[in-house]
Amino acid sequence: MVELYNHRLILEEGVEHEIHKLTREQDSMAITALHFNTVFAGLIRKSAGKLVLTKEGTKLLLPENRSQLFIKAFETYTDKLAWSSLDGFPEIPIGNMGWGFTMMLLLKFGDTAREGKFYADLYFKAFPDFMQTYTPSLYSTPAQQMIRCYCFRIFDHFLEWCFLNWVRLDLVSVMT
Repeated sequence: MVELYNHRLILEEGVEHEIHKLTREQDSMAITALHFNTVFAGLIRKSAGKLVLTKEGTKLLLPENRSQLFIKAFETYTDKLAWSSLDGFPEIPIGNMGWGFTMMLLLKFGDTAREGKFYADLYFKAFPDFMQTYTPSLYSTPAQQMIRCYCFRIFDHFLEWCFLNWVRLDLVSVMT
């Protein structure tokens, strides 16, 4: 786990600012997400207490299968993994459900810098049933909580982890 983190593909603020050390998988949400995603994708399994590659995982690691690996990991992350298991927000599929709609919004409006709230407002207009799922708290309204949840899951996790880091990995593989 530490060796994987040392590749510095996805950084954790707490680790980088020495707020906490990386001593177990739960100290890095990115590594936890990677673990869940590779298990759900059938790329790794546990054997005698250790994680090992499956036959499919070994096959997809070959350079000529890189695009198939991306597709498998991407489909698993978007279709099988509950994003709510990666954060402290309620178990509501905000972001998970309709991630493609967000991608369409980014294609349509992404050429201009905008606040995450802009995309969240359009998302919740398209998926109004989520409005009933949050209750008021002492510190924020249900709308503020939903916007925070959406922005965190979409911008801080989904786009950062799935796209930016796959592009970085692809660049590294081209350069080596």
